[in-house]
Amino acid sequence: MAAGGQSMCPFARAMAGGSGKMPNPHAPLRVPLGTLLALCGMCALAGGLAALAVSEVAAGARGAAQPPGSCAAPPSLLAPSEERPADPDAFARAFLAASGLAAARPPLPPGAGGEAGYRVVPSQLLSWRPRVVLLPGFLDAARCDAIVAASASRMHKSGVAYRPGEAVDPDQEARTSTGVFMASGEDPSGALSYLEAKIAAVTMLPVSHGEEFNVLRYTAGQHYEAHMDTFDPKEYGEQPSQRLATVITYLSDVEEGGETTFKLEGAPDAAGAGADADAAVRDWRGCEGDRFKVKPRKGDAVLFYSLAPDLSIDARALHGACPVAKGEKWVAVKWVHYREFPPQAAAGGGPSVGGAT
Repeated sequence: MAAGGQSMCPFARAMAGGSGKMPNPHAPLRVPLGTLLALCGMCALAGGLAALAVSEVAAGARGAAQPPGSCAAPPSLLAPSEERPADPDAFARAFLAASGLAAARPPLPPGAGGEAGYRVVPSQLLSWRPRVVLLPGFLDAARCDAIVAASASRMHKSGVAYRPGEAVDPDQEARTSTGVFMASGEDPSGALSYLEAKIAAVTMLPVSHGEEFNVLRYTAGQHYEAHMDTFDPKEYGEQPSQRLATVITYLSDVEEGGETTFKLEGAPDAAGAGADADAAVRDWRGCEGDRFKVKPRKGDAVLFYSLAPDLSIDARALHGACPVAKGEKWVAVKWVHYREFPPQAAAGGGPSVGGAT
């Protein structure tokens, strides 16, 4: 102990030669060579750590703040995109290996129907009103191409839903795409079955709650006016179930146009925009100036919810397909209900009606 009951720091003890007594300040300073080298090394290390801390703070100031609970990817996964695995499953394996997560926190034994390993599905929350989530790179390019190939020869003019007693208009222009309804088992490549299982895992809604896929093709000028994927009982009669969620998987890139637009996004209440949500929509077809649009990118998917957590219809889920200006657009749409969905229970009597985008 030093005078006053305070212990010497390691540096002072080294200066005292380990005796516990402070040296005479007027005597020549003698420090053993080994101690001197150790002190120099400590100074160099401290300087390096300080420089690293400063650089990290500066980098943080330049970048956007990370949302709570988010995490940065390991440096090995921040390489240019062409160096990353093109297959989402391969990317997941590479991410888990690089992050060390599976080794540090091994997966737990699953229960009935559970999965033995971790899933890595990147996502971006795009909106809370309505709930919209982007799933980038959800489906690999090879499976996208396989779905297009399996459906291309079966396309026909898309239809729309009609209210009870409403006359069917064969020349309607609200929805001008071509499309086909396909069960996952109708795709010999297995790509639709793979996509269906992945959608069930992400939405936490079983495969038995989903309708058949609606594969759609939009060529230049084709569009789908703003619409709801739900069927309001006040207009369509009592429904045995409702479409809770929609997953649109983009099977192609689009040179220009073809975005998915949500015309009431951000409205303060689930009614959309006060008492009359329709009054807030001035252009049901065009997309010029629309604030919130999702650009189609091959392999990406967008998940959105048409029902609020209390299962009431969320009018902010009103959405449409912007006209394709250049190129063509392919999508695979999956509607998922909050109850099991037998195909014969579809509103309007079958899969010829829909709200696909």
